Amino acid sequence: MKNMKKIWGIFTIAVILITSSCAFLPAPVKTVEKTFQLFEVSMTWEEAKAYCESLGGFLATITTEEEQRYIETVIAGGSMNYYWIGGFCENDRQFKWITGEPMNFSAWVWGEPNNYQGNQDKIVIYRVNNPVTGGGQYRWDDLNNQGIIGNEPFFSIGNFGFICEWNN
Repeated sequence: MKNMKKIWGIFTIAVILITSSCAFLPAPVKTVEKTFQLFEVSMTWEEAKAYCESLGGFLATITTEEEQRYIETVIAGGSMNYYWIGGFCENDRQFKWITGEPMNFSAWVWGEPNNYQGNQDKIVIYRVNNPVTGGGQYRWDDLNNQGIIGNEPFFSIGNFGFICEWNN
């Protein structure tokens, strides 16, 4: 029994190291504890949230630096400018995860969240740099539920997707 626990522990560590070091991971991507799937479909944050829930999951949460790095590998193979994740805020402007997990880790773009135009209450993660601000690859930004900003092409319909997560 003791040897089985040791072997299982080594196997678990090997799986984590192998899955976290891949440069491109096709969706769905399964780790020991979680499965993520990238969706290259533009929906509002609310629609994406409902869609993930209809599949038995939820919009992805990123609660550690390790999860952030892992999600970066997941979206690196995508084609959208940015992806919805499961963070939001209410009138108190305190961002939280839809799962109730504490938001002790964050990867905001410099100067964010800024609640631009007074209605940005959902979180996205950039796959590429934001050409308006000149930065942000793999960083977070707050956007409105529709994910669009005026006539800015980078923030237009068809340029964003979402990531669902399931606990294994």
